[in-house]
Amino acid sequence: RSIYRALRLIGVLRAGQTTNPETLQDGLDSLNDLIDSWNNEQLVITNMVRGVYTLVSGQASYQIGPGAVDWNVPRPIRLDGAGLILAMDSPLLTEIPLRVLNDREWEAKRIKALTSTLPTEIYFDNAVPYANISLWPVPTNGNQLALYTENTLSSFADLTTGYTLPPGYALALRYNLAVQIAPAFVMARKTETVLLDSVEAKAAEFKGVIRRDNRAPATLRCDIRSVQGGGRSGWSYLTGE
Repeated sequence: RSIYRALRLIGVLRAGQTTNPETLQDGLDSLNDLIDSWNNEQLVITNMVRGVYTLVSGQASYQIGPGAVDWNVPRPIRLDGAGLILAMDSPLLTEIPLRVLNDREWEAKRIKALTSTLPTEIYFDNAVPYANISLWPVPTNGNQLALYTENTLSSFADLTTGYTLPPGYALALRYNLAVQIAPAFVMARKTETVLLDSVEAKAAEFKGVIRRDNRAPATLRCDIRSVQGGGRSGWSYLTGE
C-alpha cells in the first residue's frame, strides 16, 4: 500500500491506475534499502532494548548476530550500555554498569587476557556479519550480562504482509520512499521536478518529526568547582542563590 501511494505522490500513477509486479517489487526493494539506511540513524530508532545473556567463566569474547555461535540474536547496530548481573545476588539481581570502550581504548589494553571475578569494561567491535563483545578483565564467574541496544526497524518481507509501525512512521516512510524512487521516473519523464520538490520538502518534514520525538532530553552537567568556592558556600549554579 505504501509503495502504491509513493508512486501516486510523484505522479506516476493516477487514481484507479495499477502498475506491474516488477515495479512494485522494485519499490519493495527500495523500501527495505530505506529501512536499512534509517537503522544507522540514532534519532530514527524508536526505543532501547535490554537483552540478558549468560556468561561463561573464563570466556573473554562472545559472538553476536543471526547464526552466531554464542548469542544467536539480531546483530546490534551499536552498543549503548551494558551491565553485569550478579548471579549470587538472586532474586535481587543487582546490575553493575560496565564502561563501554571505544576502539582506541580497547587497543590500549595491553593485557587483554587479564582475569578477575568481576569485569569492569566491555568492548563492541561492530564486525560484520557477526559482532564480537569482549569483557575486561576476563570474568572468572559465570554471571549474566545485560546489553542495551537500539530496537532497529524490521524490513518488509513481501508486498502483502501487514505491519504495525509507531505513530508517524508510515507517513514518513511513504514520502521518503517517493523521494528515493523518483529519480528513475524523472529520467523517464514520468514525474515533474516541481512536484518532486514538494514531496522532498514533506519527506524532510515528516522525518524531522520522528527525529524530534525520539530525541532524548539533554542532561545538564557542570564542574563541581563551578558551584563551590569563591567564598559563596552553598551557591547554586542553576538558581544563582
